[in-house]
Amino acid sequence: MVDWTRTQFVKHSAELMSLVGNFYSRITAKKIEKLLRSSPIPTITELQEAIKDGKHVQGSDILTQLGGLRQRVQGHMQNLVVADAIQEIVDVLVLVSSGHVVPSWFYS
Repeated sequence: MVDWTRTQFVKHSAELMSLVGNFYSRITAKKIEKLLRSSPIPTITELQEAIKDGKHVQGSDILTQLGGLRQRVQGHMQNLVVADAIQEIVDVLVLVSSGHVVPSWFYS
């Protein structure tokens, strides 16, 4: 059972805002923008095929998580388990914020 008191609601809202803000900062960083302009960007289909072929693809863990996110969230919402739906989203944002989808050279 989830405690949906005002205090808990504010806590969960603050966590979501922080994670989304962090994600936004990462994807709009100047280094990322420069990289995107100078390199060919594979399509989602190309990345999925590379993963299926067993090739290492940076960010494959996030692609796997994103692949079923919509269905998982919808399932929780249809069952009126809002806390679990939110947790699914938070889990993906935490994974993104952990740096798994940003190349290691970005931090050097």
